[in-house]
Amino acid sequence: MSQQTTESYSGTAKVLHWTMAVVVIIAIVLGFTIANFGWGPIKGIVASLADIVGSKKGVLQNQLYDLHRSFGALVLAMVSLRIVWRVLSPPPPLPGSVTAFQRTASHVVHGLLYICLVSMPILGWLGTSLYGAKIEVFGLFALPELVAKDRANSGWVLDVHGWLGIAFAVVIAIHIGAALMHHFVHKDDILKRMLPGRNPRR
Repeated sequence: MSQQTTESYSGTAKVLHWTMAVVVIIAIVLGFTIANFGWGPIKGIVASLADIVGSKKGVLQNQLYDLHRSFGALVLAMVSLRIVWRVLSPPPPLPGSVTAFQRTASHVVHGLLYICLVSMPILGWLGTSLYGAKIEVFGLFALPELVAKDRANSGWVLDVHGWLGIAFAVVIAIHIGAALMHHFVHKDDILKRMLPGRNPRR
């Protein structure tokens, strides 16, 4: 088997990838929840959680907003670090068995992932600033406001943020589907290169 098919991502790249995957999924789930407070199932879940933690429903909703914003800030910090690391330590080349179409599709999907990872938290930050709310990052510190309060324009910015979140979820699903296809259908090392403990690059 050639070096191209066995060379793995660096340990740092793997940690960043899987940590970001968890953080992004949490942020998306929280975003979906707060965007659908009035929907029956979500409304019931939030009410049940409020009873369990002994909090009022409105207070719990505000806490979920704060958590979503905090994880969004964490995503922005982590993707910035990941972009720097990607420049300093380029990813290993794709195996020679990968077709030209698959290579193009991979570049497009990864490009869309990075666009969403950068633009979504920035739009959320911008929309929150326009709304006049603070972003308290896990209660540790507050992010500065990007612009002055302007609730007349906050709505459409946050709407774009929400619709982009749906598109982001679709791109993530495509990314996961492609990785699983390579692993179970093509039976190559594409997915294995990002798994822990496999020929790490230094």
